[in-house]
Amino acid sequence: MLQASRHETMKASILRLVGTFVGALVGAIYLLLFPYNIWGMSLAVGVTVLLSQILHVPDNGRLAAITVVIVLAFSAGFPDLNPWANAGLRFFESCIGASIAVLIVFVWLNQEKPGNQSNVQKQ
Repeated sequence: MLQASRHETMKASILRLVGTFVGALVGAIYLLLFPYNIWGMSLAVGVTVLLSQILHVPDNGRLAAITVVIVLAFSAGFPDLNPWANAGLRFFESCIGASIAVLIVFVWLNQEKPGNQSNVQKQ
């Protein structure tokens, strides 16, 4: 997610969050309607990729599909977990990662500006 500029990092982070949100939403809705099974998960992944295309975030369709798989697989291991909590935790995890990437780029690029006194050795 880290890119060469702040703008590109922000753009990549936002697209990643949109992709994760789509996947988490599809996963939560699926789990509210149906119990986990492999065929349903396959259908949910297909719906997620289609939604990513419709929302013009096809590059993050992979991430959205992975998010659906994680949400549904996690529910198989913990069936008592509320679907909204499950999806929300996955989305929140992605928000933390995106925020850290943005923070690193803002701090890193501030230190590497030409003429920055911290980069100039004193003689």
